[in-house]
Amino acid sequence: MRKYRSGATALEFALILPTFVLLLMSVMDFGWLFFQRATLDMAATAGCRAATLIDPGIGDSNMGRVEDVAFEGMADQLFAAGGGVCDTSDCYVDLIPYGEPPGRSMICVIGRDFEPLIGMTVSPMTLESSIAVRMEWQRWAD
Repeated sequence: MRKYRSGATALEFALILPTFVLLLMSVMDFGWLFFQRATLDMAATAGCRAATLIDPGIGDSNMGRVEDVAFEGMADQLFAAGGGVCDTSDCYVDLIPYGEPPGRSMICVIGRDFEPLIGMTVSPMTLESSIAVRMEWQRWAD
């Protein structure tokens, strides 16, 4: 009776293997997605914090420099955290200043293209992270 069981075991293994492989690939893809999202959140905080230390100028005339510093801080933090290299072709920074001194703040929206490791369960997309930070430079209206 025992000799007939070996075929059943092989059949059960053949039926379960695709499900197990799909589950394993899903775990890898979603783990990579969550890792990329966490590094982007960290990079948004570091880049926007660096940008708040730059003087935006009168009438926000120096906002280009503020955006450059935010992008550089974000790219440096992403690279240091293992999130890869980020350049203007796959990453972006959008700064939205709001409020009046002494409570002037800025919303930073940072995004980058995401490529999954395997791509069976997660498709390529753009990940975004936003943070609101208070600006260190507070210029009073003239």
